[in-house]
Amino acid sequence: VEGRIAGLAAAGAPVPAALHAELAGHRRFQARLWAMHVPAPRSLDQSPDDTIACRCEEITLGQLRAGLEDPPGHAGTLKRATRLGMGRCQGRYCAAVAARMVAGATGQPVTDHSHFAPRVPVKPVSIAAILAAQEALDGPA
Repeated sequence: VEGRIAGLAAAGAPVPAALHAELAGHRRFQARLWAMHVPAPRSLDQSPDDTIACRCEEITLGQLRAGLEDPPGHAGTLKRATRLGMGRCQGRYCAAVAARMVAGATGQPVTDHSHFAPRVPVKPVSIAAILAAQEALDGPA
């Protein structure tokens, strides 16, 4: 639904109110779903060193603690030092852990800026693919 709204807006076409209502319904459902699955708060200080913090890269809390010996100013610094958040999920599961650990080490609160820098959702495209797409649009020569 978000894609359809964005597409209509990008095309300069009016966005029907029904689409906004549908999106609001999806967001309410998502909020309730997230509320049902909130993990129990647990202190990272009491978790053992062999606890996996990043499932994709198999980074443990012990490795993160070692990366915090020279406190990084940001979760991105910890990421580069340990590979935390560089796996398939790109930090969707471990970014919050990194943010909490860095905040604890620096004495700063966790904010929206405490997490990894967002990445632009771009994928390189080969020149051959661009030419093939152009030829498909132009038709046979």
